[in-house]
Amino acid sequence: MWSVKSELQASLNASRRVSKCTTGHRLKSLNGTPKVESALRRVAAAALLVEAPSSVTTGVALGWDIAVAREAIEMGIPHRAAIPFAKQHELWSDAQKKEYEWVLSNSEVVYTSNEISYAKELMLSRNVWMVDNTSAIFAFYNYKIVSGTAHCVKYARSKGKAINNYWDLWQRIIL
Repeated sequence: MWSVKSELQASLNASRRVSKCTTGHRLKSLNGTPKVESALRRVAAAALLVEAPSSVTTGVALGWDIAVAREAIEMGIPHRAAIPFAKQHELWSDAQKKEYEWVLSNSEVVYTSNEISYAKELMLSRNVWMVDNTSAIFAFYNYKIVSGTAHCVKYARSKGKAINNYWDLWQRIIL
């Protein structure tokens, strides 16, 4: 009896799971200390448990993206990396580059543009691509009007995508 119920529950859960993308703020805007990074990973893990995505796509930027990517991979959730330009990680510290490479090497798929160097438009078009190629979005958004995260959330709303924001949970954990 128990196994039938478990199988039914698993089937129901699987039917609700969809591919999701995420957008969120970078470490530098959060005054990224080791304590902040650890708290960010806790919020990312909680978000993944709540969202239960069949797969998750991130832009693999420092901060929320890397936290979600790492937690997803460690939880066995397929991760898809969407890289806006080839040298995204070029100016990062050695430790950050190592984590970035770990995420990419453990991602199910790595999508990248043909561009090599930074341009703001590449970040924005990457966000549009992620929203267009997933079913819903979960965000780490501080409600400020001007940012790449704000742009992504606004675009997702314009496309009628479901959006869950984990900023308020962050505020309760970090403060």
